[in-house]
Amino acid sequence: MLCIPYPHREKTTVTPVVSTGYEELRVAVLLPLTANGLVGDRSLDFYRGFLMAADLLKREGKKITVYAYDEPAANASPATILQEIRKNSIQLVIGPLYLEHIEAVADFAKQNKVKVLIPFSSKTPLVNSNEQLFLLNASETKKHEFAANLFLNYFKKKTKVVFVGNEAA
Repeated sequence: MLCIPYPHREKTTVTPVVSTGYEELRVAVLLPLTANGLVGDRSLDFYRGFLMAADLLKREGKKITVYAYDEPAANASPATILQEIRKNSIQLVIGPLYLEHIEAVADFAKQNKVKVLIPFSSKTPLVNSNEQLFLLNASETKKHEFAANLFLNYFKKKTKVVFVGNEAA
C-alpha cells in the first residue's frame, strides 16, 4: 500500500476580472470563413465561439468591436485585408489559419504594433522573434516544459518524489 499525501488548500472563491487594457478593443478575425469542408467548418465554429465571448464582454460593460475578414486562399496574398485592418485601427488580429499567410501577418503586426493571436497552428517559429505574435495552441515541447516547471516549483521543498509507471516492453 502506498499513501501519498496531498496538500490541503483553503477553499476560496475567485471573481474573474476581465481587463483588456483598452478603452475600446477592436478585434479583426482573419479566417477562411467561406471555405468549404473542414477548414471552413473549423473557422466558423471558432468565429461563433469568439462572438459568444465578445457578447459576454459587452454584457459586462466592455466595449469591443469585431471585424470579420474572409482569409483568401493559401496561394493568394492577404495584403488588401491587412490594409483594411490598418485603416480600422485594429488592436488584435485573430488569424490567419493558412501557414502561407503567417509571415505577412507577422510582418504587418511588427510594423503596426498590432497583437496577433494565431488560433490553430502550434508550429510557428516566428513567435520566438516577434513579440506581437501569440499562439493559442502551444507546441508539445512548450507543454512539456510548462508541466516540468510546474512540477519543479511545486515539489522544490519536498525531499522525496516517486514516479510509478507501467512501461510496455
